[in-house]
Amino acid sequence: MGKGKTPGGQFTIGEFRIDTGNNSIYHKQQTLHVEPRAMHVLLVLVEHAGQTVEREVLFDRVWGQQVVVEEALTRTISQLRKALNDNQSRKLIQTIPKKGYRLASDIKWHDGTGSSVRDTGVAMNADVSSPAPRKKPRTFSLKHLVWILPAVFFVLWLAFELSWLHQPATEYAESVIVKPDVGVLPLTNQSGNPQYDYLANGIADEVLTALTKTSDLDLTSRYSSFSYGNTELSAQKVAQELAVRYLLVGNLQQLNEQGYVIQVELVDARRKTAAWNRTYTGPQDQLSDVSRQISQDVHHYLLPDKAAAENAKWAPERIEVQAYQHYLQGRYWWMNGSTSEWFYRAEKAFLDAINVEPDFAAAHGSLAYIYARYHFHDIYMDKNEAIRKAGYAIEQALALDPDQVDALHARAILATLEQRFDDATKALERALEVRSPNAQAWYLLSELAVAQSQPDKALEYALRARQADPLSPWVNINLAIVYYYSGQSEQALQAISVAQSVDQDYSWSYVWQARILHKVGRLADAILAMQQCLSLDPGSAANSAYLGLLYLELDLQAEAASWFERTASLYGDSVDARFWKNFIRLGYQNKEPQISLSMLQSMQSIRTGTYDLVPLLRQNYLALEKQHQGARELAKVQPSPLKPDVTVNIHNSELSLALLALSDNSRIKNTLSHQLAYLEQQWPDWALHSGVRANHLFIQGKTEEMLTLLLQAYKKGWVPLWWLFIHSDKSDNARALKRLPEFSRLSRLIESEQQQQRQQLNTGNTKITE
Repeated sequence: MGKGKTPGGQFTIGEFRIDTGNNSIYHKQQTLHVEPRAMHVLLVLVEHAGQTVEREVLFDRVWGQQVVVEEALTRTISQLRKALNDNQSRKLIQTIPKKGYRLASDIKWHDGTGSSVRDTGVAMNADVSSPAPRKKPRTFSLKHLVWILPAVFFVLWLAFELSWLHQPATEYAESVIVKPDVGVLPLTNQSGNPQYDYLANGIADEVLTALTKTSDLDLTSRYSSFSYGNTELSAQKVAQELAVRYLLVGNLQQLNEQGYVIQVELVDARRKTAAWNRTYTGPQDQLSDVSRQISQDVHHYLLPDKAAAENAKWAPERIEVQAYQHYLQGRYWWMNGSTSEWFYRAEKAFLDAINVEPDFAAAHGSLAYIYARYHFHDIYMDKNEAIRKAGYAIEQALALDPDQVDALHARAILATLEQRFDDATKALERALEVRSPNAQAWYLLSELAVAQSQPDKALEYALRARQADPLSPWVNINLAIVYYYSGQSEQALQAISVAQSVDQDYSWSYVWQARILHKVGRLADAILAMQQCLSLDPGSAANSAYLGLLYLELDLQAEAASWFERTASLYGDSVDARFWKNFIRLGYQNKEPQISLSMLQSMQSIRTGTYDLVPLLRQNYLALEKQHQGARELAKVQPSPLKPDVTVNIHNSELSLALLALSDNSRIKNTLSHQLAYLEQQWPDWALHSGVRANHLFIQGKTEEMLTLLLQAYKKGWVPLWWLFIHSDKSDNARALKRLPEFSRLSRLIESEQQQQRQQLNTGNTKITE
């Protein structure tokens, strides 16, 4: 193998020969160089071949006391898989969900002359808790191996550490398949005008997006990089924590009528120096060119041999400067706006950009995305109007740029909403081909799997989204939502904690924190979480209403009424405002079902991301004996669960229950009942705590079984929100339920818990972070 190789530092995995002395992998006629950290990870896996090595062990052995993001190990494993031609099958380096990784292969060690020394046999499906069986070596006794193996691994480790200290900078030749790893930080705004903060963020974001168009670079995710935007750490330290060799940093020095001045540099963390730097200047009307120029220059510096082949991807697309500034403002509000304002501010900015530059594909795509999310937090727009506008913006964006990623994402969101699942899958698969990494596409795939009632896939995709962007608040909240539906409340709260550690002002995280705490019976803590949410974003009507409902669940009617008043004030002069202003009387006590029904039929906020008033609507139809009218009106809601190609899922479950209760068609009832049963089977914990399973039994007249389920939900945490309306329900099934002895027992248990939670709330003895 040549001079300078460490004795015992060479081994074979299948057709690949690995030399730890110079961090090389030899395959056929190619020599592939990997980073020292990657070789260190491989050595640890080889040391425990056939066994699962937990992620924590790998972090401890390879990174020691260094603070690095979770993404560092994921990216290193990805590099090794590519180097060992295992990127597609993943049969060699296996991912063990929720644990770590396992190397499943025979290991053949060699001495310094290239001769075989010993074989290490590996059971392909070895138990993770059991050592892999080893074949008897040919030249050493087992007694000798007991002493020699630790010594060999010590020599390997020592050789690796020394190679890390003295490793020369490796230029990435065409034959090397391990990509340069790069992090992009937001620019620092040194223009003297704080209003240009959005530009400093936006230009860096555009650079990162442009670099993802090529598959030659290994890029850190947006949130992982941008979380260091205001750090006082050195570029060297940031690169170390992000586990990248290169870090792109810079500043916006000037932007005025005289033009712009932007300075950037590419820090080489290994050499501890600026590898490349450049100052970009020009008139304002050429500002939209800067991100493309920076991206192209960075790519050409890192991969000069591929510059010519990649030129087509950097084709100039000059956008009028005013349109470009509006677009970046819209992106800023999309990424940083609070729950109540992000939609309207982003919409205005994108529309302004399109008004100036009608053929601006990225602006159309971004506008399509926010319209598709018209009901993501609050209800920002009428559903039919939002879908129409989103569809138009999608077509415009893709006509201008068939690979416009935001438009592809928006197409998937609408397709998921309308249960066109194949169309959603195709759009997201294309988005993943166009942009990498793409955490957004992975969590949209997770949302798609939830809509398809596929819990395992939903969790798999949510975890892949977190691997792609571990510090994204929304990616972690999405993971928390999947854990919530799956009944893993502790893991859900941990994911929420990660999101809040990155951005403690992200108000939506407190909404889901409250929902999880409510589910496990910590209502006082849930109220505290919503108070924190509304202190950050007092303009959210949906969140104000939800806090009022939480107070009502503790029978604190005065406090609830106060929050319902605030909700009404946020809805202005509307039916929604009048209903919420009188919610105690019309909703909770249901004293005037005809007025309540009339208002509910006209309301925009009957279903939001935090609550669903369809059970109350169903109750009113039944109380007024208007079942036929109710079934007819609810069947118009699209996508209707009555259509043969639409399935009952988490999102339309309350609508399906209402149709089941109101319809007199036996075929419809049987179909809905079977689909509800399947949904409850797929998400049993969610079905218990949401009240869907109990309501299903209630509608069927199985009141005793229903009451048993309510008691079970109480013992595991808390009763469903639907419990609020049961006391005012005068239906035959409700009367039968209330006559049961166990109903009085459950009522007493709830009253006792309400008293304890009220006392906890009054004394301030709440801890939402635990």
